[in-house]
Amino acid sequence: MKTEQILRKSAMPVASPSYPRGPYRFVNREYLIVNNQKKTRVAIFALIAIFIVCFFYFDLGRYFTLEYFKGQQQTLQEYYAANPALTISINMGIYIAVAALSLPGAAIMTLAAGALFGNLVGLIMVSFASSIGATLAFLVSRFLLRDYVQNKFGDKLNAIGQ
Repeated sequence: MKTEQILRKSAMPVASPSYPRGPYRFVNREYLIVNNQKKTRVAIFALIAIFIVCFFYFDLGRYFTLEYFKGQQQTLQEYYAANPALTISINMGIYIAVAALSLPGAAIMTLAAGALFGNLVGLIMVSFASSIGATLAFLVSRFLLRDYVQNKFGDKLNAIGQ
């Protein structure tokens, strides 16, 4: 007899790479994947909602005005002179978050970056930060809303998907 036939006749299950191990041994693998994706979607949606609510609750938009920037310009320039890499990194991080969450203030941050860092450094920083932020916004919206859009506009999207 071949080894496979002997293993099939045995009472013990065959150990193979596709055989699930652990406490979820008898649970459908696709169910686990879908269930984890739903939990991840809910967690990402909740995190984004918390950031947006905090932005408006704590009135963080007041920091994204020309008046605020004009009042802090000297302090920011002194800090930039002392810590150029850290200042650019912080500004990029904030810009990416503002662009990814589609919060108001990106235009003011663009003007402030040009005034604070100069034309060349400001242009490069804003270009990369806005591109990264827009890409993150696209990926998050695609991950969160893909099923909804597919169900709502599925017949119209078939031509695009093919």
